[in-house]
Amino acid sequence: MGKTCDIPADHPEVEALHVVSAWAGQTGITLGQVAVDAKSNEITAMPELLELLDLRDKIVTTDAMGCQKDIAATIVAGGGTTS
Repeated sequence: MGKTCDIPADHPEVEALHVVSAWAGQTGITLGQVAVDAKSNEITAMPELLELLDLRDKIVTTDAMGCQKDIAATIVAGGGTTS
């Protein structure tokens, strides 16, 4: 899931931080986060995040932006499955 962190109105010089997170649905625990490059989007950050996680025997779900062949291949290569 991608989220943009809000910036304070009194600090216009600060750029917003956009991150992609992985979390465990049953426990609500964030498993990892990766910052999205300012000139990129979630699609390029998701494989980096997935590489950090132990995906063996896990089911990985994502929104429409994550439904890319390369992302699915990263999940399967890590031992996970997609739903």
